[in-house]
Amino acid sequence: MNRADENSRLIVVPERWGIWYVIFPVGLTVHLWYTAAFIGLRGEHFFFYFLALFLSLGNEKTRRFFTAAMPIWVFGVFYDSMRLIPSEWMGKIHVADLYLAEEALFGVTVGGKRLILPEIFEVYNTPALDFLCAILYVSYLAVFLLFLLYILTKDYRKARLLGWSFCILNVAGLVTFQIYPAAPPWYVSLYGLGPADPTVPANPAGTLRFDALIGHSFFDAIYRKSPDVFGAMPSLHVANPILMFLYARHLSRRWAWGSFLYALGVAFSAVYFNHHYLLDILVGGVYAGITYLVVPLGWQRLARRG
Repeated sequence: MNRADENSRLIVVPERWGIWYVIFPVGLTVHLWYTAAFIGLRGEHFFFYFLALFLSLGNEKTRRFFTAAMPIWVFGVFYDSMRLIPSEWMGKIHVADLYLAEEALFGVTVGGKRLILPEIFEVYNTPALDFLCAILYVSYLAVFLLFLLYILTKDYRKARLLGWSFCILNVAGLVTFQIYPAAPPWYVSLYGLGPADPTVPANPAGTLRFDALIGHSFFDAIYRKSPDVFGAMPSLHVANPILMFLYARHLSRRWAWGSFLYALGVAFSAVYFNHHYLLDILVGGVYAGITYLVVPLGWQRLARRG
């Protein structure tokens, strides 16, 4: 089977769009009803509902983008649904063991005291770094979507592969959060090494400095809506830019270096803002690498069975 035949088995070809005029809107509406009934509707739910509806009912180009980006919407459904998981289902929350491992592996002696990097940046920070790191930290999903859109203009099959890689990587992260809930470093700064309190709210940590800088509760509003306080390991904030780098490095040397530096910047920001340990970032990189290697193999197996 040549590559064209293999690709055609795994994409929605234009002459088959007819049935999707019904399936897409019905599926989106069922999800909106589910959200209203079990989670609670917010403004962003209506925004993404009408955006997806527009894309699915537009022309062939918008539908192709929608099918390529649909795995991101699937992940969003999983992420939102985490609010429904009872806290007693969560595994033991890891606080002291992670902090002590980070301190042993990556701690730095400052003034005779052993500190981890997030603790150092709580003391040593600048408004310029606060601004730059905030842009990097908050933009990872938008940057990934723009990269997906660019890949879509080049290779529809690879765009769909990238989309499902994103979904599988992030759902794997959500599952890990339930099996191995891990307190972020800001938790230790505020509440100590334990025992863990599963009822504490999410905290913007160092990103509050950016809020103070712009005079608006931007990050505070975002983290008030977070359904998972103990989702530090792996760092999905960093895993996704690493996944993007793994795909982008095949495009050109410029793409490789640009995406690598972006991933490095997001990783630095995660530590700088006291949201992640270096261990979280390393595990996030492992998750991204495994996803990058495994998902194409599953894709090829589906093609052969089709």
